[in-house]
Amino acid sequence: QLLQRCPAMRQALDEAIARHDIDWFEQPLARGQVDAWPRLRAEAHAHDTRVAADESCLHELEPLLAAEGVDALVIKPMYMGGLMPAARLALRGQALGLEICITSALESAVGRAGAVQLASTIDGTPGLGGIHVDDVARLHETPEHVSRPLRPGLGVVPRATVAADT
Repeated sequence: QLLQRCPAMRQALDEAIARHDIDWFEQPLARGQVDAWPRLRAEAHAHDTRVAADESCLHELEPLLAAEGVDALVIKPMYMGGLMPAARLALRGQALGLEICITSALESAVGRAGAVQLASTIDGTPGLGGIHVDDVARLHETPEHVSRPLRPGLGVVPRATVAADT
């Protein structure tokens, strides 16, 4: 509604979207605004971009899916209750034709390693960007990529200073 009342803001948003090649808007609306998601999704599609639910996966997923208000789900296993509930949601989202992004919230390398394992089981799943430099362990990661281990296990390497402190 604000963009309808303010053409200058609408033009600035249109220009920013075009200039920055935005893939999607992640959690663009506050909780309780489910009715606005389909309209925002239509606007996003007009700009060749998509809308992704993040926190709404926890609080209002069913009404959001019923309203056909999202193109993607951003799934954080820690917030979903673990890897299995996150996996069920990811598979359900894919069955509905939604893009799935498995990522992390505040986890250490151990939690992120589990998310990497989950993401590796879901076809076409992006996510897990960024390195946590002061962590209890190390993953095989770069700013652009996290690799899943080639051997059994999580592939987490404990930091020597952490191991020495315990």
